[in-house]
Amino acid sequence: MKIDHLSQLTLMVYGWMPRTLRIDNTYLASTLNAVKAASKTSLNDFDSVPIQNIANCLRSVVGASKLLHFINPKVYPIWDSKIQAFRGFPTRNSNMQRMDNYLAYVRDVHAIVEEKGFNNFYTQFNEAYRERLEQSQIEVYKVGPLRAIELSVFELASRACQR
Repeated sequence: MKIDHLSQLTLMVYGWMPRTLRIDNTYLASTLNAVKAASKTSLNDFDSVPIQNIANCLRSVVGASKLLHFINPKVYPIWDSKIQAFRGFPTRNSNMQRMDNYLAYVRDVHAIVEEKGFNNFYTQFNEAYRERLEQSQIEVYKVGPLRAIELSVFELASRACQR
């Protein structure tokens, strides 16, 4: 990956985040290497990728999770404070900046995918999602298993916050 490509991806990621992109150039070279490794990794070895370098460069584990999701959505789910709160964990900035919390979430999401009955949930989710998109007159598309979990948690967390 080249620096221009990384710059484009980070700008896209931060375009939907409520904070300003601040890159720490000290970690730029190691981030490029980590992004390259993350793009090729699988569930079996995802935690061997030095993704802390990405978080250090972006000064955000949440930002790193979103970048990783764009790079390899089959392995890395998006993580944010709503998801962390829904999981029952404090969302203080110190918790959201801990890579071990994100990696635990990645493992939890993949464990859900492996649960008996997940395929049934996934089929039903995509059917409901298709109907919702059609009602909103948005082109229909299917989401992957990790994204289905993320969207479900985000929806449930949003509803809990409204109460």
